[in-house]
Amino acid sequence: MNRVEGVGVPRERRGCRPVRIKLTRKHRLFLARGAHGNLYAARQRHGAGAARDVRLAKYAFGDVTPSAALAFQGTGAAFTVAGVPIARNSALVEAGFDWRFSPWAKLGLAYPGELAANAQAHAIKGAFTWDF
Repeated sequence: MNRVEGVGVPRERRGCRPVRIKLTRKHRLFLARGAHGNLYAARQRHGAGAARDVRLAKYAFGDVTPSAALAFQGTGAAFTVAGVPIARNSALVEAGFDWRFSPWAKLGLAYPGELAANAQAHAIKGAFTWDF
């Protein structure tokens, strides 16, 4: 444990201070609608493949700013932690494919994304699956 000592700095007490959380209920309702599609293809000597596509519209209702009121137990020093507001309207998209090159193994690559007016999230995911 690191300690800070010096002139005008109070000596640190041993142990950890637990954080007290004020329990509040925040209700967030999400509604998503859209389409999901798959396409399968098989070739005799080159394995089988599958392509997938997902397009959804997501709507959020209620309080969209996540926050929590916290305090250190014993000292009473209170603070608030707040996150980035959740987008009320966004589009969820995903496209990817899997290639089964043997009866036991396949490779996959996918792009999942979320697009909103003021925020975006993009990713590329790769996977290797070995069935045994």
